[in-house]
Amino acid sequence: MYSIGMATTVERALPMYPSLLARAREITRSREQAEDLVQGAYLACLVKPPQFRSNTKLRNWMRIVMANLNADTRRRDPEGLGL
Repeated sequence: MYSIGMATTVERALPMYPSLLARAREITRSREQAEDLVQGAYLACLVKPPQFRSNTKLRNWMRIVMANLNADTRRRDPEGLGL
């Protein structure tokens, strides 16, 4: 179902989970929302893996994905009610 390149990208991203979660908590101030952002970034790695050779660039790409997901969520639900 998934290509080897997709699996490799996610495997490279797995060790970044703690730092990505910490950044997501800074953005959202909520553990649950932070976990959703990180999961969304990992899903993006599977759906459209970036073509990077360096873990630093991958980390930056995932942080940008999380920021964009957070902005999308706030646009849809500005009050943060989760409706």
